[in-house]
Amino acid sequence: MQQRLILAWVGFVLLMVGASPAHFWLDAGEIASAGSELGVMHPPGVPGFVPLLHLAGVVPLGSLGFRMSLVSSALGAVTVGIVVALLERRRAHVITCWGASLAILGAITFVQNARTLEIYTYGACLALFALWGLDPATPRPRRMHGRLVATLALTLGAWGFGDLRLLWVAGVALWLRGAWRKQSWCRWAPLCAVLASLPVLTLPLASARQPVADWGNPDNWARLWSHLQAESIRGAYAEQILPTTWGPWWLHLQANLGRLLEDVGPLTCLLAFGAFVGRRRSVMNRADRGLAGMLVLVAGVELAYAVGINPMGGRDRQTGLLLVVMVVALAGLSAHVWLSGRARAGWAILPLWWTLAAAPGWMREGDDLATTRSWAPHAWVRRVLSRVPPGTLLLTQSDDLSAGLVAARALEGARPDLSLVPAQHLYRPVPRHVSIGSPLYRGWTAASGERTETRRLEALLSSWGGPVAFEHAHTGVLRRLPALDLRWGIPMSLTHAPANWVAPSVQVDLEALIKPFGPAADRARIAVALSAYARGRVRASASPQVLAEAEHVLTSVVREVEPAHASAWVALGVIYDRFGRTARAIEVTRAALAIDVDRHAALTNLALYLSRDAHTLPRAAELALRAVSLRPHLASGWYRLADVRDIRGEKVAARAARRRADELSGREP
Repeated sequence: MQQRLILAWVGFVLLMVGASPAHFWLDAGEIASAGSELGVMHPPGVPGFVPLLHLAGVVPLGSLGFRMSLVSSALGAVTVGIVVALLERRRAHVITCWGASLAILGAITFVQNARTLEIYTYGACLALFALWGLDPATPRPRRMHGRLVATLALTLGAWGFGDLRLLWVAGVALWLRGAWRKQSWCRWAPLCAVLASLPVLTLPLASARQPVADWGNPDNWARLWSHLQAESIRGAYAEQILPTTWGPWWLHLQANLGRLLEDVGPLTCLLAFGAFVGRRRSVMNRADRGLAGMLVLVAGVELAYAVGINPMGGRDRQTGLLLVVMVVALAGLSAHVWLSGRARAGWAILPLWWTLAAAPGWMREGDDLATTRSWAPHAWVRRVLSRVPPGTLLLTQSDDLSAGLVAARALEGARPDLSLVPAQHLYRPVPRHVSIGSPLYRGWTAASGERTETRRLEALLSSWGGPVAFEHAHTGVLRRLPALDLRWGIPMSLTHAPANWVAPSVQVDLEALIKPFGPAADRARIAVALSAYARGRVRASASPQVLAEAEHVLTSVVREVEPAHASAWVALGVIYDRFGRTARAIEVTRAALAIDVDRHAALTNLALYLSRDAHTLPRAAELALRAVSLRPHLASGWYRLADVRDIRGEKVAARAARRRADELSGREP
């Protein structure tokens, strides 16, 4: 008990040192206004997390953002403590316990989530409590209490996390098995499940209290169920969830295994299999085998979830945290099995082993500290607020800026004259906080009755009449923005601005933004903003002056801000192609594919460029086929394949591909 408390406290201190002082750019968009209000911006929401943030808010320690980030740090520390508790139950070597703790605390996926206001350490903590309660090594007098704790943890986690929902199914199977054997804990488990489900009722209350931050609109039972099932997210990423071809599965598997190796290193992954090979596996007792089986089950579910169900969360390391913990726990169990009866050897071997295993992760801690302690998210939101005229309607589309603006208003009272509307919400009924008869009310009412994004935007703009600011105009949700007289800016572009309002110079903005902007995560954010600005300008106008400006901006991105920004390379290829520089377009698009091997736009664009030369036409066909195999739900890939087949003289195959594209075009977002 003393050892696990010491290690948990050490973990908390180490994580607290890097905790974010001002996490106003809320990366996942789960908490809309940093604790003063409960937002449910992304389905399915996470019941039970916000009360912890409210408790942290009353602690007189640093900024509110720092206090709330400490919740993630504390949950991460508890996760470490439970891993140690599982090893202590088996009387594992003290170096094994310390080594497992250091390996977890050195994993970049773990520390990035544990040092910022994120929900994923909360999910990992619930999963570890479930394992702790179901551990076969639990002393018999405490076994019933442990099973009930596991029931509470799994049920609460299933309402908020897709991966824990899959594990909850395994928990139900275990409960049915126990009920068949008439085990006493099974009589109380349904009551515990009901109690753990009560926090779900806070979601419709939060929706009524802060509707502008509500991504799911769970204000009745049908919408609440839809919200908890994350139907809007599943619809938005339908082409990426459970791919119908093997190509995406293999690519996502490679990416997730690569991130796992970055987190814990190959030695830890190798040691995780040590308990299942060789003669030493016979040393494992029934409890050890039971725990190993559960760890493998959770790791398998996590990997399947990250690869097939939520592959879009991998690049931001929103998946993989629990997989890291499971692999390290397996490695610790393996070390315990192999050193059983060899205590002296442990003092000689384990320090060296864990040093080699954990050192690669710890060597990256400096960069992570700079990332999590950056004030750039707050500065970015304040920058946007300072650049729009009074009475402006802000149409945002990124989770980050939408959440950051709500946080700035709720916490700091910033710019009460502005109207904040996520562009994704225009199809919904007008929120109750909007005054009846106001221009926003009339425009939103008209927009919600339209079926297409273009008509919604037109209806809103015709009723508003005042200045409107668009985040990344002509891209993303706003890609079908009507033709407007825009004053272009980064990231907001204005229309109907007052005559005396001077639009900031893009050149001045560019010079300011490409200066050293802190850690890699901040540079990536700036790269996204600059690339979106350039793409929007090119979509709005094809004049040589606009193309030259966009080329300058994108070149600055890949040279001075973020060389590995694939989107900028793809956009540069489009611009070079319009200038007639096909060879250069091919070169930069290949650079994009070197960074992101499954980027759909890069594959289809490169297929177009190569199809113009008879010598590279076969390669163009290969790229078009690859684009279709990776994204079979996108009509654009099938149209490109049809064009390439037409050029090759494959008329029948071209007609079949074009028919498929026509079938999909009505469903393509």
